[in-house]
Amino acid sequence: MKKRIKKTVINLVAIIFVVATGYGLVVTAMILKEFKSSPNPEITSDTLIVLGAQVQGKTKETAIPSKSLQERLDKAIQYFTNHPEITIIVSGGQGTDEADSEANVMAKYLIKNGIPEAQIIRENKSTSTLENLKFSNELVPLNNAVVVTNDYHMSRTKSIAKRLGFHLEGSSATTDNSSKYHSYLREILAMGYHLLFVWK
Repeated sequence: MKKRIKKTVINLVAIIFVVATGYGLVVTAMILKEFKSSPNPEITSDTLIVLGAQVQGKTKETAIPSKSLQERLDKAIQYFTNHPEITIIVSGGQGTDEADSEANVMAKYLIKNGIPEAQIIRENKSTSTLENLKFSNELVPLNNAVVVTNDYHMSRTKSIAKRLGFHLEGSSATTDNSSKYHSYLREILAMGYHLLFVWK
């Protein structure tokens, strides 16, 4: 009896290991597929949306983008240089640990770096990737818009957009900061949750 139980436990552990490994490989492949995403030059986009991330600082006056958010904003500035007519949506609300909304901090950074304020739209209510896209789409139709986010986050972003009913062109910001491996691992888990529960 004990041998049978032991064998059953070993088999269950082996099955769980195989399933978990397979899941990890599939999700990682999906993330890597969009890692170097860039816009299709044959598609004309009037709108660029930058997805928010953590902001740092204890007051509104001192609030600045985190390194990951700065990577996204610098990518947006780079894109704007070649497409100066484009409208930019900065999307991100204010977390409980943030001194200002991500949208406001992003807008200030872009303006400081030469982007005309008249071409910036702020979406400052969202608290998730789903809400980033949903709320921004209510302000400006996003079909064929260019989305800027970090490389590891692009696959889930485009998948959510597709399920919301519109297509996004991706412009991936390269992640090159001290938290990138933590971000990669967290995104693998988030992508799995997204695939299982559809929306998050």
